[in-house]
Amino acid sequence: MSLIIGLIITAFVLFFFEIFLPGGVLAVMGGILLLGASVLTYSEYGIVWAVLLLCFGLIGALIMFFLEIRFIAHSRFGKQLVLPLHLQGAQVSYVPNMS
Repeated sequence: MSLIIGLIITAFVLFFFEIFLPGGVLAVMGGILLLGASVLTYSEYGIVWAVLLLCFGLIGALIMFFLEIRFIAHSRFGKQLVLPLHLQGAQVSYVPNMS
């Protein structure tokens, strides 16, 4: 039972850090851990509890993802992660030297 809970907690921590390190690698690893927890639940408690764990785990991960997007975008740290709407800069023309 403690291994199952540990896998679930680790999966949700990886889902959380997916916000800061985008690319899907941590989300895939979290999904694999959640699937592993479901397999262990199946072997110890049966198919009903395994399917419930997987469904509620995936729903919880989606809810956590949308809440993170909503709250981090408005935080001071989140504003540093996102580019501003209008970028200002100078346009430089580059002419290569052909000689």
